Amino acid sequence: MYIVGALASGAIVESGSNANGYYVKLADGTMFCSALLELDGVVVTNDDGTILAWALPATYIDTNYKLFCAAIGYASNRFYVTLMPQSASYAQGGAISITGNIWTLNASTKLQTISFGRWKA
Repeated sequence: MYIVGALASGAIVESGSNANGYYVKLADGTMFCSALLELDGVVVTNDDGTILAWALPATYIDTNYKLFCAAIGYASNRFYVTLMPQSASYAQGGAISITGNIWTLNASTKLQTISFGRWKA
């Protein structure tokens, strides 16, 4: 393991990526995760919405982490999206149309996600 900077200064202890995104672990126990999720073919409706999920690239110590997400690309201004922690390594939420129309998203529509929390106590 390569440590950048002094441990007391919040140095990066580990960083990496996998099929689920990117993560950075800091010496003080803070971790950040991010991903750009594909939404190609997802159908967004205005009734019950559409279920979306993210398997995080690294595991937090609990579900007390924060998540932010935003749709970008085709029709991204026509629906609302949210994700919430379901476990220490999995988030789920949904997308619902805000225009009253049904939208079938294409390959240019992505979900940008970022989360932060604790990887150690």
